[in-house]
Amino acid sequence: DKRAVIEELKKSKQKENPPLLFNLAEVQNECTKKFKIKPDETLEVIQDLYEKKLVTYPRTDARVLSTAVAKEISKNLNGLAKGFKDEEIQLIINKMIDEKYSTNLQKTKYVNDSKITDHYAIIPTGQGFENYEKLSNLSKNIYKLIVKRFLSIFYPPAQYEKVSITIDVEGEKFYKAIIKAYYSGEPKRNMIFPKYYNEMLNDEDLWLVDSLSGTWFEIVEIKEISKTQAERLKLVSNGKRAVDVLSCTRSSMLYVNE
Repeated sequence: DKRAVIEELKKSKQKENPPLLFNLAEVQNECTKKFKIKPDETLEVIQDLYEKKLVTYPRTDARVLSTAVAKEISKNLNGLAKGFKDEEIQLIINKMIDEKYSTNLQKTKYVNDSKITDHYAIIPTGQGFENYEKLSNLSKNIYKLIVKRFLSIFYPPAQYEKVSITIDVEGEKFYKAIIKAYYSGEPKRNMIFPKYYNEMLNDEDLWLVDSLSGTWFEIVEIKEISKTQAERLKLVSNGKRAVDVLSCTRSSMLYVNE
């Protein structure tokens, strides 16, 4: 029987600040990825949100706020807190209030007059909620995307533990990188940043992260897979431990007995 040996297991802590705010190009890219729509469709939706007074002017290339707008930003926040009856958004706002996150943006990277030509970044106005319920689902989703990006800039840096694992199987090296994401010490399952949702540590992988270098496992099976199959195979592994790993030449699923 073949054996899999954890040759090396490295853990490193990392931090990442919230991204800059949306300009038109950035929100179009995000909507293409997320909702599979064309840039023109995104502009059409955001123009409609602007005309319904839900967001600021969309045709902007700036990803920051002006000093003048930053001084008045509590109006936008208070408007969202009182007027936007969305459960997820209210949780995000309530956490800001409970944790006493600062709303003073003056000395942050999100405020820079020199990087604004005509209009500042696209943000929610905190108004226009009388028009919200009449919106299409797509329009609601794009509005919420803009709101979440806006609220994220008031949050502290996201904290991650990156785990890099090298597994040796009779001389062939397999690699797995897992990002275990935290937000101020909490698992970041329900927080704002969407970037790492797909890289969250799966419960099935927890046992692997807690293993030590030199730990070995008997291999029941090695199966070449695609990414979508990897998810499916994890669910049908008949009680065996299943790990999707990457070698230099192939993506594989190792089935191991502990």
